[in-house]
Amino acid sequence: MTTARERVAAFWDQHVQQWLDGRDPMADPLPEWYASFQGTGLGAVTRDGFPEPYIGDLTGLAPDEPVVVVLGLNPGKYFPEFQSRTGTFAEEIRRYGSYRSWAASGPYLRDPWQTRLGDNKYWRDRRAFARRWLHEPTLTERNLLVFECYPWHSTKVTGSMKPPADIIRQFVFEPIGELATDHVFAFGKPWLGVAESLDLPPIVKLGLGGIPYGSNVGSRAVRVFALPSGQRLVVEWHLGSSGPPSSPETELLRWALSDDFRPPAGPTAANPTPSPRRGDDEPLGWSPDLRTLAWARDRVSADDLARLITADLPSRAPVPDRLPNDFWLAVADAAYEATWNTVMQDAARYADQPAEP
Repeated sequence: MTTARERVAAFWDQHVQQWLDGRDPMADPLPEWYASFQGTGLGAVTRDGFPEPYIGDLTGLAPDEPVVVVLGLNPGKYFPEFQSRTGTFAEEIRRYGSYRSWAASGPYLRDPWQTRLGDNKYWRDRRAFARRWLHEPTLTERNLLVFECYPWHSTKVTGSMKPPADIIRQFVFEPIGELATDHVFAFGKPWLGVAESLDLPPIVKLGLGGIPYGSNVGSRAVRVFALPSGQRLVVEWHLGSSGPPSSPETELLRWALSDDFRPPAGPTAANPTPSPRRGDDEPLGWSPDLRTLAWARDRVSADDLARLITADLPSRAPVPDRLPNDFWLAVADAAYEATWNTVMQDAARYADQPAEP
């Protein structure tokens, strides 16, 4: 009997091989999946590079072998030197004999990628998270498996990403259900919509908009859902980044997901007791302008968002300089729940971080 992991791996092996041969096949259900995200500007999607639906040892892991499964948004920026039909990675796939074998080799955590383009922060951070989660400081890429919500490249995610629920079920959650892991980690708010479109039973809301659990990142929200396999889907997002939590934040999350977790007593963000007027600790969504921004997130520019958000709050402290467009887009996403204090805390933290490649 063919397993879900073998079925998915075989599908992508065939698709990538045909692409390498000079064709651009779009067998069902790829056209529907491809149409589910239509970014503009830096979010424009390209098929000049091969799709990367997953990276990791999808079929080689033993049934009881520990693995950390992380869900991303898409493979990110297209690098022709590596990902075109004549690129380094394309040649590697030909030598390895299949996409699955190449994907199991940890391509972004070894040479020639590191020699030519330097450290890959995306993959380094996720491997570090996997090591923290399993308490295995020497864990290799073999025990880290990353699936993408959308398998084609774009430099940024600039619009709504809404992949069809049945496709994600078949190509992501069914193979994951065969792996020895209790939790599946989804970093990025679009995965919340995926979970809801699948009608996954919600288990708990943590952090922003839910039960406080001690996170030092005021805008961090965690939503936990039950998967049909008995595993739990942990969706996490916060302003300014779609990356995994730091070491201290990982331990807090581990405690919050454990049977030992006891929520604090008293009002929570999910059941607040608001004061008569909007203050620094009350949701920004009380502002009509910000309610409009949340609704119009995909229809206005990031510069307009920045101007409108700061103009709406003339009495507030100055906003730090050097905040990129992604920060303001995230503010609009969180307009119903984030408070001005949490926005400023994350803005200061974001402004101090070096720019990512």
